[in-house]
Amino acid sequence: MSFQVPSSKSVTHRAYLLAALCDQPTIIHRPLRSGDCNAMRDALSQLGVFFEDSDDSVVVRGPLRPTDYQLP
Repeated sequence: MSFQVPSSKSVTHRAYLLAALCDQPTIIHRPLRSGDCNAMRDALSQLGVFFEDSDDSVVVRGPLRPTDYQLP
């Protein structure tokens, strides 16, 4: 799957989260690069989601499955 998001913090956050839930790699074109969006990426990375950056896009590789994680 591949899509372009407007340079918006809230839309980029949602795109990262939805891409993390996909079963296949997702390419997000022109995501907003900001401290808040990087914090979201860091949090998702700690949950096992992988991000690969290129010049103007990012590939997100999940899947993030809520049932895979249990609260301590």
